[in-house]
Amino acid sequence: MGIEQKLEKGDSYFHSESGFGPFTTIFNEEKSRVTGFYLQNRINWRDNFNSVIGVRRDNHDRFGMETTYELSTSYSFDDKNRIKSSYGTGFKAPSLFQLYSSFGNLNLLPESSKSWDIGIESQISKKVLFGLTYFNNKFDNLIEFDGGTSLYVNSGVAVTSGIEANILFKIKKMNLKFAYVNMESKNEKTGLDLLRRARNKFSLNLNYNFNEKGNLNMGIIHVGNRDDSDFSSCPASRVTLNGYMLVNLGFSYELKNNYRLIGRIDNLLDEEYEEIKGYGTSPRAYYLGVKRNW
Repeated sequence: MGIEQKLEKGDSYFHSESGFGPFTTIFNEEKSRVTGFYLQNRINWRDNFNSVIGVRRDNHDRFGMETTYELSTSYSFDDKNRIKSSYGTGFKAPSLFQLYSSFGNLNLLPESSKSWDIGIESQISKKVLFGLTYFNNKFDNLIEFDGGTSLYVNSGVAVTSGIEANILFKIKKMNLKFAYVNMESKNEKTGLDLLRRARNKFSLNLNYNFNEKGNLNMGIIHVGNRDDSDFSSCPASRVTLNGYMLVNLGFSYELKNNYRLIGRIDNLLDEEYEEIKGYGTSPRAYYLGVKRNW
């Protein structure tokens, strides 16, 4: 159990010159405070059956009291197979920018959500692990930006659902993991896909230990097509962002006296891509450092 308090302060100034003419948006310092009380307990019903129950009550200085909770449970059939499930609710207040900026809306309501999932985990052999999960999330009063009014609005009810599958191969000093997510996301009011949510995501991760001191990691991430808004036109238009694939490398090597050499290369293939329409992303980037444990 515990208590938590968060104080957020913010101000903003933005000025742009474009084909639409000069534009300035500004808001002076605003703040919000939220105090949360939470309680969580783990219950072992039997050696192979356990549950985690949690409840939280938040007091937001603008939106008042909100109560959320979560229940998760797991049942093991044997040493190799188990089934798991969870159900929970959520609460998310609008940000200071969404409330007070020139694009803000003081009439915004907090988002609330209900989520559940059910899945299995199976050890097919000593070297192969498999997992499969179905998930479903429902959002009420979803906050999105409306290109027609240039304001943040509560767009209604949205649902995301899908499956997540992964398989892990343990091959001597190497672990190889594949993961795939297929997700459908809809705004039930408009019938359109939610912005910036890809239907398909795929990842591959290879982790290799060598010489008892070194570790090499390679990750490949593929994100499929997804919708976004293009604000270069007025009013904003709906466009499709192309999918992209990133390859990232990382390594570490243990030196003497508790020192470890670490490094990584992000976006190894120097992929040009957008996560948000009109906003750039990093090209190939290199990092090198030293870490020491005391």
